[in-house]
Amino acid sequence: MQEILLFVFVIFPFPSRGYLPTTPVSCPDGVADPALMECYQITISAPNTADINATYAVADDGMRDGTMVLFSGSGGTSFFKKGFVELFYYQGKRVAQVAYDTDWEDTGLEVKNIKSAGGRPPTVLKHLYETVHMSNFDEPFGVFGHSGGSAQVAYSLAHYGMADYLDCAMMSSGPVFGNIQEGCNKDFNGAVEVCSDEQFGCEQQEEQHVFSPKVIYS
Repeated sequence: MQEILLFVFVIFPFPSRGYLPTTPVSCPDGVADPALMECYQITISAPNTADINATYAVADDGMRDGTMVLFSGSGGTSFFKKGFVELFYYQGKRVAQVAYDTDWEDTGLEVKNIKSAGGRPPTVLKHLYETVHMSNFDEPFGVFGHSGGSAQVAYSLAHYGMADYLDCAMMSSGPVFGNIQEGCNKDFNGAVEVCSDEQFGCEQQEEQHVFSPKVIYS
């Protein structure tokens, strides 16, 4: 009997064109514990964006059983702390804080597109998965994003295939981006009842409010 071998190749929708070799650097101000952490700089390349640099700080004593990545808010140019590094570390996880040299949302090109810029965070996550987490499928790999950092997590999951790598995704105060124009429907001319009779928390009739929307886009 002749044996037939079937090979199946799965291509994930990952954005990276590649990243330059990681460079060890002195930990900058803002890392949770300079004595505990080692810091590295990386150049991030993603389609339809200019290359930008980022620094990540890693706390790992070689006895951790998983990895947690932390993204900060706004443009992600600072390290997120607020006690979370210590929280995850003393629960047995190695921790990586990420800070970009410039705002991750700006493509750095004439054409601005937040979805294109959203290819940068998963590029960082994939790099950390391979180099810090060592592509260890048997240990949990997670990410925590606060405010603008939650959008980094959301774009990574929604558009760039990171659900295939992440075991845990935590988002606080976000995701923060939406289609603002959808909330400004200029063709609607009626009144909107904000608090209806049967809406939870609106049992009292006298607390109802009605407003008429203004046209914002012409």
